[in-house]
Amino acid sequence: MRNPWLDRIRDLILRNEKVRLGRDEIGPDTDLIHDLALDSMAIVHLLADLEEEFGITIEVEEIGLSLLRELRLLEKFVRSKAAASLGEPAGRG
Repeated sequence: MRNPWLDRIRDLILRNEKVRLGRDEIGPDTDLIHDLALDSMAIVHLLADLEEEFGITIEVEEIGLSLLRELRLLEKFVRSKAAASLGEPAGRG
């Protein structure tokens, strides 16, 4: 079953020219740092893209290495932020 949240985040990741994996090779367990070799600037750009795409604000202190270790953790974080900005429970959608 496709996850539209994960698909949208994956598409944002693929905007980075350093990413050498194909769309179907980036899954929920993908480590953004080790598997995709995203450096600090690529991560900053990704976070800015996430903010724009989902209408959220990501505070610096909310981001840690653990959040970037699995794409599913980043997706869960983004979904939670988006739900909070809409005043909805995080599990919806």
